[in-house]
Formats: sequence, structure tokens, C-alpha cells
Amino acid sequence: MLTIKRVSLDIPRGRRILAVSDIHGHVHFLKKVLEKAGFCEDDELIIDGDIIEKGPYSLETLRYVMELDKKPNVHVISGNVDSWQLELIGSREPERTRALAEFIRTAKKRWGGSLFLDFCEEMGMGHPQTEAETAAAREKVIAHGQAELKFLSELPSIVEAGNFIFVHSGLPERWEEMDGQEATPVLKFDDFRNRGGSFDRCVVAGHWPVCLYRHEVAEFNPFFDRNKNIISIDGGCGLKRDGQLNCLIIPDAEGTMEEVSWTSYGGFPEMTAVDSQQERKARISVQYTDNRVELLPGQSPGTGLVRLRHLTTDTVLDVPEDYLYERDGTLRCDDFCDYHMEVKAGERVELVETGAMGSLIKKNGVSSWYHGRLEPV
Repeated sequence: MLTIKRVSLDIPRGRRILAVSDIHGHVHFLKKVLEKAGFCEDDELIIDGDIIEKGPYSLETLRYVMELDKKPNVHVISGNVDSWQLELIGSREPERTRALAEFIRTAKKRWGGSLFLDFCEEMGMGHPQTEAETAAAREKVIAHGQAELKFLSELPSIVEAGNFIFVHSGLPERWEEMDGQEATPVLKFDDFRNRGGSFDRCVVAGHWPVCLYRHEVAEFNPFFDRNKNIISIDGGCGLKRDGQLNCLIIPDAEGTMEEVSWTSYGGFPEMTAVDSQQERKARISVQYTDNRVELLPGQSPGTGLVRLRHLTTDTVLDVPEDYLYERDGTLRCDDFCDYHMEVKAGERVELVETGAMGSLIKKNGVSSWYHGRLEPV
């Protein structure tokens, strides 16, 4: 069990702080966004948790972060996924073995791998298929991954630097009195901006994808809550098909939120819009916190589009067929917003995907459906 550990940094005036969270096994995204931010030895870098899982290169990402952490100007914070995997791999309790076996099956199918499977492959082992095989493989993984697991187990939960506090998910009330207590309240504070308090210092948190704080459009740029003094930076990298990895840029630890900027990297190809499109505001934004749907009768499978009813709002909508999935015996819809942004012919956009709904594009961190023609840049 990880406990709350705090680290205080004394950063000279005028020295930049860069903050990245929720990398989720996307090591190449991390390298690209740090390159865009111009990261160098004159900066401080905060990696704000969730280094691994929900992406294809967990072990490679973890080892890259460990190399970065050897530098005195790099500071790594634990995230709930990092902590959870550490617990699953390190525990020999039957229910944990069962959960680990289930997770690695899901991870292989959805994201192409996991930290546990990366270790197995590096040792030349096949992927475990049963709980018994998982339990046997665990002993070898613990021995082989000793350095990596030790690194994860020793990460702090909170980093303080001047007027800024960095934490993976959020700060509960009286957080300053919680040193040494179980770390879950700061590792997994869901919907922190709406459920948390206000702060004298600026709190920088990840964990909760910023698109979930916005309901009119699907936007993945950092969310600045000036009333509560909170900046949320999780751009949905690895979790959302149109997500991005954000890097916050703080010019001075003694500065304010108003001076903060950011850059991001999404890895999508850049295209030129051939046709103009008028803006059409969204009728509905389905988010995973409220995504139960029912399939309307008379559907023909394989057409690429399906017509659904969103159960909470009773809204009827058409979505791409591959947005549907089941969980807990209930039909659900992946995050979907029917917003159409204004696009001018000749503008450059990023192409997320193309299908029966048209093209899902991004511009300035905002996703939109587009029905015109696109050409490679």
C-alpha cells in the first residue's frame, strides 16, 4: 500500500517548470511533447503520474521516465494506475491474481499490451492464459522487474514548488495533515474540479480527462479553473481516440495561473481542408460517466452507422458502429460529441479517423466532425 509522501522543491526565480501527466505507455508522445516545449537542463520537469498502462509501450515508457528521473531537475509523482499495477503484481492474494489475469487479458485486447506482459515478453515467456499461469509468471516478473517495481513503490504523491502544488488526481480537505496515510485519496480523486475545494496555491492535477469537464465540445486542452485555482492537464492520451498529451509550461514557480501556457502532441496526421464547413453546435455529448444506450430496432449490421437512444436524455443519435461496447451487461457508447466546427477551405487540421460519419478532425485541441474533402499537407 502506497502512503502519502510530499516533496518540496526550492526552484530559483525565472526557471521554467514543465508538467506532464497521464502518459499511459506512450513514450514517443512524451518525447515529442518535451521536444515541442524545448525541455532542457535549465527547466524543472514534473511527471504527474500514470506513466504506464492503457498504451502500447508501458515498460519502455517506464524505463525512459526512470532515466529522466536520474537528473536532478526531474521529479516523478505516483498515479493511481501506477500504484494499482504495483499492487496487482506484488500481491499474492487470490483475488488480486484473478484481477491481474483479467486485466492483462483486457489490456492485450484494447491497448496491445501491459507492463506485466512486457516483462513476460522480455523474458521470452508466453502470455499467461489462466490464473494459475498468471500466478506462476508473477514470481518471475517480480524478480525480473525488481528495479522498476521498486521505483514505482518509492514515488511521492505530492510535489510542492512555490505557488504551485502538483498531485496526480486532486487534494482532499486537510490534505496537509495526511502525510503517511493511505494514498488513494490523492491518487484517485475523480472529477476533482467539481468535487474538490478551492486553493490558495495553484493545484496542477491530471487523472480526469479534461474533455469530461466540457459538454459543448470535445476539447482536450488544459482546463483552467480560476475560481478554484486548479489546472487540469490530462488530455486523454491513450484513453480517448482523439486525445493528446499536454505539457503545461509554468515560467516561474512564484508566478500565477495567468502566466501559464501549454503545448501538446496528439500524433495525428496534418491535413488541408479542401471544403468549407459552417459551425453546427452539438445536440449531445456522450461521455463515459453517462454512456448507457439502447439500439433502436430495424438496424442492419455492417452499415458502419447505428441509431441509438441515449437512456438518460432520451436523445436519438447516429454513431459509428465501432463506438458501441458492452460493460456489466449494458450496451454503452464510447465518448461521442456531434459538434461540427467551422472550417475554412485551406485550413490545416489533424485527422483522427475517417468512416461512415465522415472525418473526425481536430483543430487547436478541439474535435469535430467534418464532411468535406481533405488532402495531405
